[in-house]
Amino acid sequence: MSKRSYSAFVGTPGGLALTALVAGSLMGWGCGAPQAGASSGSATSSKVYIVSTENLESAPLGPSDSWAPSRWISVGSEDTTSPRMAEFFLTVATDRPESLKIRLVPAQSDSPVRLRHVAPPTTPAGTSSLDSRSTGGDGPASDGSRLQDGGFWLAEGTAPTTPLYHRIGVQIAPSAMSANTWLEVYVSETSTGEPIHADRIKLTRGFFYMAVVGDSAMWGNGLREGDKFSTRVARRIEEETGQEVVRFTYAISGAEIVPKKTEEAICGEGCMGEVPSAVTSITRQVENMLHPEEMDLILLDGCGNDVNMKHILSPQTDPVELEETTRRYCGAEMIGLLEKVRSRSPQAPIVVTGYFPFVSEESVESGAEEMALALGIAGEDLEGSDDPLGAMARNSAVFHRVSGESLAAAVAALNASGPGAPLAAFADPGYGPENSIFAPESWLWNLTANPELEQILGIELRLFPEDPLLDYRLEACREPGVAIDLIPCVYGSVAHPNPAGARAYTDAVVDALRQLEVLPASAASDTP
Repeated sequence: MSKRSYSAFVGTPGGLALTALVAGSLMGWGCGAPQAGASSGSATSSKVYIVSTENLESAPLGPSDSWAPSRWISVGSEDTTSPRMAEFFLTVATDRPESLKIRLVPAQSDSPVRLRHVAPPTTPAGTSSLDSRSTGGDGPASDGSRLQDGGFWLAEGTAPTTPLYHRIGVQIAPSAMSANTWLEVYVSETSTGEPIHADRIKLTRGFFYMAVVGDSAMWGNGLREGDKFSTRVARRIEEETGQEVVRFTYAISGAEIVPKKTEEAICGEGCMGEVPSAVTSITRQVENMLHPEEMDLILLDGCGNDVNMKHILSPQTDPVELEETTRRYCGAEMIGLLEKVRSRSPQAPIVVTGYFPFVSEESVESGAEEMALALGIAGEDLEGSDDPLGAMARNSAVFHRVSGESLAAAVAALNASGPGAPLAAFADPGYGPENSIFAPESWLWNLTANPELEQILGIELRLFPEDPLLDYRLEACREPGVAIDLIPCVYGSVAHPNPAGARAYTDAVVDALRQLEVLPASAASDTP
């Protein structure tokens, strides 16, 4: 993947006025009594400013405040297979360059990494001599071991406008730098080693671009952002690769594979996937993907809304017809969708996620009627069945089985259509009957009593969604022109994955990413 490399200005250097301002700030810290907790022997606590950077790049696509090294060098050898380090330069403003310190604060660790102050490199360009280089202000390594984490030095090329500007060379080993690692530059510290008046930038080993495409299960109805499985998958990728994941989320509640209109409404800026003011089909989501040629992963689902949950759960639905409908949308229509994804983004691995049994034989009677009515299933349809809960469980099982078979077959057909290793995988979240709604170990959002809301809405339903986004949906669904039917909108989380279900999805997707060699082949399990 091609990336842009350029000098990135973090501050605003240049000009006599700015120089005077910086100088005043540097000299002004600590005037009078020293700051509490300052190191013994330090009469002042000086501020350090990062003015500019070299050999660091921001994310070419999407929102990110991180910087990735654009230059990697071999350690102590010109052999390109030897260990490599990131090398970049910072221009900093300080009146105490001899006291400069740098530390790394990884997001996934409570232990900051202090970089050694070393002598400038003397080896040929493109290599590093941190193994044998004599150290500067921190003194030599007592055990003679190589400086595994990296180091920094005062480099040539100090900015000419003021003696307060100093150019610093930095080398960092990949093992010391993960996604969302803060690099802090300072000269003063407390007695416990915490920086005082530091300046900092966020580093990452690189950027990983992920598109999230599909319906409400992919969006994560009812889930807080940190609990969604797309968020959890992104976090796992960051932890295992050291790259920052930049997500482009197109998934939206109510989306179908097959567009309903020629001129389809687009859910644009300010349109939330939980309660969309416009529903964009999954096919159009794929067509609308930004920079598809740059994506490193596409998470995708679809076909559930085409088959229609109301149709699936109605006791009057014929199981044979349901199986045929499911094979059409989750099979043939999904194959067409995957071919479109592949044509737009031929380099990106695709993970297609499966569905789950909404209702099962382990679901209890209590709440099933409210759920059916909230989904728009008519009361006469329930009354016209001798065993409505059993019929809903039967049809849920048909959809769960046939959709899984059809989606897996669609992925296999895509992989068989082109040369080389498979670039797509099917991720079955592994739900069992015990994980359905109102079941003993439900992985789906259930219903709970809420007398206050019952009175506010003035409806006859006794039970309401239990998810934490209920208040948000209630407010959004009542906005003019948003919801055609208030009740299904408010109940939009019911029978969707809860946090436990999202963890099951995460594990399934991570397994698929190992299969596709996006992540290392090692066993791991998602944790809360």
